[in-house]
Formats: sequence, C-alpha cells, structure tokens
Amino acid sequence: MGMLETQETIPFETASDISQHKMLEEKLRVSEQRFEALVQGSIQGVLVVRNMELLFANDECAKILGYDDVEELQRAGSLEDHLHPDERARLQDYARARMQGSYAPDMYDVRAMRKDGCALWLEVRVTLVEWDGSPAVQAVCYDITERKQAVDALRRARDELEVRVGERTLELREEVAERKAAQEQATRANQSKSEFLSSMSHELRTPLNAILGFAQLLRDYSDRPLSPEQESFVKQILGGGQHLLGLVNEVLDLSKIESGRFDFALERFDPTDALRDSLRLVQPLADERGITVSSERGFVPGTLVQADPSRLKQVFLNVLSNAVKYNRDKGSVRIDAAPTDDGMLRISISDTGPGIPAAKHDEVFQPFSRLGAESSKIEGTGIGLTISRQLMEIMDGCLDFESSLGHGSTFWIEIPIAGPQPSAQAGA
Repeated sequence: MGMLETQETIPFETASDISQHKMLEEKLRVSEQRFEALVQGSIQGVLVVRNMELLFANDECAKILGYDDVEELQRAGSLEDHLHPDERARLQDYARARMQGSYAPDMYDVRAMRKDGCALWLEVRVTLVEWDGSPAVQAVCYDITERKQAVDALRRARDELEVRVGERTLELREEVAERKAAQEQATRANQSKSEFLSSMSHELRTPLNAILGFAQLLRDYSDRPLSPEQESFVKQILGGGQHLLGLVNEVLDLSKIESGRFDFALERFDPTDALRDSLRLVQPLADERGITVSSERGFVPGTLVQADPSRLKQVFLNVLSNAVKYNRDKGSVRIDAAPTDDGMLRISISDTGPGIPAAKHDEVFQPFSRLGAESSKIEGTGIGLTISRQLMEIMDGCLDFESSLGHGSTFWIEIPIAGPQPSAQAGA
C-alpha cells in the first residue's frame, strides 16, 4: 500500500490537452487535403507568392505556363522569371503596395512567359492571405491570350477599316468634286450650245422668211404666170423652206427649254378646243392618205386642266401629226380620253402603223432620232416628241407610249386636272 501511495500519477488535464491538439491537427490536415483537392481540381491557375517567391501553385497553373508539373515550375525560378520583362516592374510595385496596405488593383491583365519562351496574356485576380503564419498574395489566373488576340485583331481591323473609310471618303470627295466640275462644265457648255442655237435660229429665220416670201410672190404673181416647170421649182422651194423653218423653230424651242428660258402661262381651261383645233390641222393630211380619225371618245365635257393652252396644243398637234404620218394608208387614228385615279386627264392617241420595237422605246424621245424614218419620204425633224415630252414634264404632266410591232402604237398625254376654283368669298 505504501508503495502504491508513493507512485506518481499523470494528471488527467494533460491527457485531455494532447487529445484536443491531435484533433486540431487532424482537422487541419483534412482541411488542407480539401483545399489541395479543390485547388488542384480547379480549371483556373492558382498560386501563392511572397516577395516574388513562388510558395504554391496548382497543376493548372503549371499547365498554363507550359510545364509538366508543379515541381518543374518551382524549379524554374521565382515568379519574376515567369513574367514578361516589360511587366516585372509593374507587378513588383503592385506587390509592394499591397503588402504595405496601400492601394493596388485586385484584378488586371498581365503578360507572362511560357516555358518555350512564348508570351501569353493572363487575367489575374489577387487577394491577401495568410500562408505559414505570414502574409502572402494568392492569385487566380486565366489564360486570355486568344481573347486578347481576337481583340487586337478586331482593333487592327477597325483601324484598317477607318483608314480605308478615310481613303474612300477622300476618293469620294474627289470624285464628287470632279463630277461637280464636270457637271458645271457641261452646264456651261449646254448653255453655250443653247445660246448658239438660239442665236443661229434667229439668224436663219430672217433669210428663210425672205426666201419663202419671194417664193410666194413668184407663185402668186399674176402678171407673169409661171410655166409648169417653174411652178414645180417654186413649189419645191416653198416646201423645203417650210420644212427648214419648222426645223429651225423646233431647235429654237428645244434650246429655250434646255436653257430654262421657255415662257409658260398655266391656266385652268377645257382642253376640248385645243384638241379640236389640232384635229382640224391634221385632217387634210389624213384625208390625203385615206386615214380615218375617230374622236368620239376623245372629249370629257366639263373637265378642266391646269396647263399652258398654246403649249398643250403644240403637244396635241405633234402627237396627232405623227399618228397620221407614220400610219399606213387607209389606216385609222382613234382618240380616247378619261380621268385617272391620281388626278390626271389621260388623252390616248392610237394608230395602226407598223409599231415600235420595245428595245427602241427610249430612243423615241431622243433629239433627232427618227428610228430609220430619215431614209423614207416621211418628213420630220426628230425633235417634236423630245420637245413635247419636256413640255409636258414642265407642266407637271407626262407623255409616253406603248407599242406592238405590226399592230400600231398608242401615245398618251396626261394633264393635271385643275382643282375646284376657290370662290371670292373663300378668298376674302
């Protein structure tokens, strides 16, 4: 018993403290294992550094930098050795500021160096952590090289596009300036041409009128009648002179229209009289060739139009005379009139002539174009339809046609229908 009393006993509290310490060590080991498993399984590069010394890196970090494993990465040197030379000073400044508690960005892009010497871009996010009891910097990094290359390619493409747009803009400005200069030159040339034609037309009409006047005197001089042969000569002089005078007058009209010096007096009136006067003038020519002119449906009583009466009559006469001249013998001409849905009065003049090919539609209204009729016996200048279309366009109307080979043509004239006349009370 005495011996038992003298034996030393281990305090219970000491055993309890060791057990708690062991439990904490086990929890720490499990926590470290979980951390390592989490970090090593990450698809992001993770590393821990202190004073540019690489304390920890996961496998993905080694893979991003081109190393086989973490051990090879750590043997390759400090973090500074894995940075692009142009980035080292900046990263050192960031690390120094962060450790001193000063401001440093917690996310930035940085260039690093792979094992094979190629540069790559990393997006880095950093936080301060405690590692082995001392402050350290933990960095999570992503390889954004492809994204950077795409952005750089896009920026280069944008810069190249801006350069090309600038060059093209300059080219367009030069082209516009050249076209403007050419247009101004063409306008001046056209004005000079119109002035020349106008002047020449006046100069030509004076001697022509004298020739026609003396020819009429010879024809009508009763004291000394002409022989049949002389009468034939005088008739040819009068016919040629009248034809030339008509050409001069049309050229003068065309030059006035092109130079913008053509006088118009728009009025509200019934076009019936102008159409009937034109019919009376072409009827003798139609009778000579046995051509029937039908105008029963060519009038719309009470419909007023807005136009220049004399110019509209000039258009009527031109289109009607063409319908007779370019018709076949014993053919027909039909006149129809009806209002359109868009507020126009359409007067259609149809003939039974040979028709006009569709390919030559636009040529009909070109000056001096007669579509081969210049080699025939049909008199004409090739200007009448050109003048007529321009006259109608100036009066806000139109002149056009449709044709079928072997079946004839239909020319139509559209004239703006006049609105209701405002009353004096409304005007007051």
